[in-house]
Amino acid sequence: MLYGPGLLPDDLRAALLAEQPLVLEEGLTGSVTDRHYRPDGARARYERGPASGAVAITPVRFVVWAGRMKQVDVPHGHALRRTVKVALDGRDRVLFDVDPRLADPTRTARVEVRLRTPSAAYIVQLLNAAT
Repeated sequence: MLYGPGLLPDDLRAALLAEQPLVLEEGLTGSVTDRHYRPDGARARYERGPASGAVAITPVRFVVWAGRMKQVDVPHGHALRRTVKVALDGRDRVLFDVDPRLADPTRTARVEVRLRTPSAAYIVQLLNAAT
């Protein structure tokens, strides 16, 4: 519980349920890694920490929630969707490699979210087929 329960906020969950999700998993364990993180303009560094999270895939979009915040929320057909790399990281872990600087130039870090789920292979297959 130290890293949060990995649950989506109620309003976001309700919106996703209205979109008839193909996948909606919450309470997943994993980690969030910030690469090239520059706090207060300091030299770039690497930070990795444990996190709880959630993944939702609907016919409209996909959402990744981890570290008590939304890491990804992008429609499948949007140009930014193609910048999110999704890969299997071990047998039961999915890796979301996100460059938030493309959507928000004020962000300084590249983010990697790893979440453990028995549906990892299915999630990777769904998301890579949608690009």
